Amino acid sequence: MAAKILSDHIKKNKVLIPPMNYLLNTQDANYGRGVIPEIIWIDFILEAYGFRQTVNIIEAFTAGLKSVTAVEQPLNCCIISCYEKLSDDDKMRFLQHPRVKDVLEDVRNILGGFKQYFPDIPINFILTNQNAPKDLFVNDLKQALTRVFNPKSTRTIHALACIFYAQSYAGHLVISDEIDRFDLNEITKYPDTEESKRVAAIVSTSAKTFITIINMGNSAIWPNYFWDKCYELEPCKINHLTNSTL
Repeated sequence: MAAKILSDHIKKNKVLIPPMNYLLNTQDANYGRGVIPEIIWIDFILEAYGFRQTVNIIEAFTAGLKSVTAVEQPLNCCIISCYEKLSDDDKMRFLQHPRVKDVLEDVRNILGGFKQYFPDIPINFILTNQNAPKDLFVNDLKQALTRVFNPKSTRTIHALACIFYAQSYAGHLVISDEIDRFDLNEITKYPDTEESKRVAAIVSTSAKTFITIINMGNSAIWPNYFWDKCYELEPCKINHLTNSTL
């Protein structure tokens, strides 16, 4: 018999606690305020290129980060705030990495608006200004926010899975024996199979804590900056997302 979805969660009073949260005793971040800003650019990439090419970009960026950071302090290429840790020399060497150079143009072609309208975004050094019309960029941004606002949507699950894939590709993802084993590749079948739903549940409920852990030691100014800039771009229409308690 197939394992029930969330069967590996720990029940505390009436609350189901994700395995990673329980084992690490770490309070997870607010999804709307803390997670969406970190993965919004992954949504743009997924929308433009699909899952397979996005994974190729993630592999390239992971290789670039591994070449400039210490093994004991792994970063995750999908989490925007991680790039705050890079020195100017790190950034230069990252951009010169052969695999990064192979995918840079693809990334720049679709993320140029972020450099223009979010000039202090931690990945600013990667991007080039595309002079995107404000109304066009705002429309693209709102569509992206709509896609990832639901933490159980297919796009959100795919974006969050990219974080775990990057960590696995870097060789830094270790699954505790207390957590049921899962194949991350099942995410590509979400939500059509029971196993994909189980894996998606693990990814979704663990991602917030995972991001919190990865960002330990960061100033983590990006999430607040992101929402402040969203409000400047279009007041009262996307500002309400900052109050999400998902």
